[in-house]
Amino acid sequence: MQSVFEQSFKDFEYIVIDGGSTDGSKELLQSCSSKITYWVSEKDNGIYHAMNKGAAKSTGNYLLFLNAADVLTDKKVIEKVADEIIKTNERYSFYTGNMQLIKNGFIAESPMPAEVSFNYFFKSSLCHPSTFIANKLFKTIGGYNEENKIVSDWEFFLTAFTQYNATYYKLNILTTLFDTNGISANPLDKKMNEERQKALETKFPFFYQDYKRFNEIENEYKKYYYSRLHQLLARLISVFRKK
Repeated sequence: MQSVFEQSFKDFEYIVIDGGSTDGSKELLQSCSSKITYWVSEKDNGIYHAMNKGAAKSTGNYLLFLNAADVLTDKKVIEKVADEIIKTNERYSFYTGNMQLIKNGFIAESPMPAEVSFNYFFKSSLCHPSTFIANKLFKTIGGYNEENKIVSDWEFFLTAFTQYNATYYKLNILTTLFDTNGISANPLDKKMNEERQKALETKFPFFYQDYKRFNEIENEYKKYYYSRLHQLLARLISVFRKK
């Protein structure tokens, strides 16, 4: 919250949706209410229900979902992003900046791709806390799928690009410090992968089977490549040992 309050650019709405926390969050929101456009602390039906509630209260042109423990990296992030949006005449559906990841006390860079494709989303996703989303598009699509618990932002991006001709602009700006303790940050999470597979099978069955086979072939190739590389390195080590 403090990273938002300190922004040099002030022409934005700050909307906070809390799920009825009993850890002092409500009292903190009350104490900061003069700096917040709208806030509520009440029971909801999960993360994406809360995000849709917040988006419904918004009137700005772009949305940024900054989750608990995520932080804007400096005081001029929104100013720099707003300048880029203005320079490009709000032409793009998504403006995505780079992130830094916090994991086990270490910080790692997480640059976003220059371009995106169905293949990119088959394996990965845009980073939610560093992507500014056109509000009009968000509401046209109908927001996030509240049936999912983990992957609705990924499903939303994929739907936007494949069914609504969404456009993408890579920002060369470090925007967000991302806390990797969230469940969606773990690519091996069983529930997350189940939700992804269901979305692909339900919404994109024509593509899914082909990309599933492609992914299997790619994985087999990687195994073969690294096996051959391992054999080559073993031979080199053997040669050096003989010398």
